[in-house]
Amino acid sequence: MTKDEIINDFNEFLPTAYRSKANRAVCTELYGSSIVMANMMEREQLQRLYTEIAGLRYSNVLDIGCGTGDLLRSITAERECTGLGIDFADRAIAICNEHTGNGKLRFAALDIDELTTISETFDLIIAIDSLFLAADMQKVMRDMLNLCKKNATIIITASEYAFDESLSELIASNRTRIDVALTALQIPYAAYEYTAQETAYWQQAKSAVEKHKDEFIAEGNKSLYEGRIEEADAALAILNNNQAVRKWYVIHT
Repeated sequence: MTKDEIINDFNEFLPTAYRSKANRAVCTELYGSSIVMANMMEREQLQRLYTEIAGLRYSNVLDIGCGTGDLLRSITAERECTGLGIDFADRAIAICNEHTGNGKLRFAALDIDELTTISETFDLIIAIDSLFLAADMQKVMRDMLNLCKKNATIIITASEYAFDESLSELIASNRTRIDVALTALQIPYAAYEYTAQETAYWQQAKSAVEKHKDEFIAEGNKSLYEGRIEEADAALAILNNNQAVRKWYVIHT
């Protein structure tokens, strides 16, 4: 798929997923919360994120690939802080702006390759499964570091799937493009592997979606149901062939 086709898909998926009660029921089973996310961060990883940032001091948060804004609202709800969420899906950003009226959070339709247009700095940056369309991963890493205040933290999650042969060698060495970029830039980082949990996540996701099939259909979202099943089947096929890697990255500046 081309980048434009992927953006169009997200512009269709995210608003529908946000409004679907059946999809929120699925999210509750997967994450222990009804927040809507278009990523592979299952319950254990979501709790890890909350635990990871609980001890951090942060006054301004950047969420790269914020979707409909649920996660950013969640991690800033009990904090005296501000936040900026960006996403390439402008229809998702429209939903963010419709449902955020506290003045703490701002949202903008922005591509991952346009980080240099952001004029403020942050002490916490999260990028949850949102860097996969980066045209130049090293540039994106440099841009993220340039947006950091002193003593900031960057948390990245990423799944690398061998949809074509160009990534097979990389995955065989248990690395992602983020590993390669950070190593080339000599940026110290900690990495944690979640590949085994990835398989369990997609199995649980498929089971949860199938469980709520009648609800999806009753609310007129049969295509959302079918799309989520197809996505799970495609992911599991690649994982079962050992052609995928999932990692967490934590960078302290």
